[in-house]
Amino acid sequence: MGNDFVNDVFNGVARRVNAYVEHSVFTTTVGQAILTELIEQLQDIDWDTEYESLEEFKDVPYIVQAFADCEVALENEEDETGKDPNEEYEEEK
Repeated sequence: MGNDFVNDVFNGVARRVNAYVEHSVFTTTVGQAILTELIEQLQDIDWDTEYESLEEFKDVPYIVQAFADCEVALENEEDETGKDPNEEYEEEK
């Protein structure tokens, strides 16, 4: 199955879920749970372009968290501390 097709499937579902969240049909918690499950299922069939979909939804916090729950994050994404989680830091002595 082509990864463009898988991206199209995810992006279509994510857009619909986000519309439901924006119209208060779903909470962000429900939306995140749905998308986390979808991401996991797509990864099981070897979805390896999930970063492209994450990039499309990078401004929607609960969708970004759904990806993070599945160990997918954008390069150079900083956490709450302002540190890049992709870099290793030495402990200060």
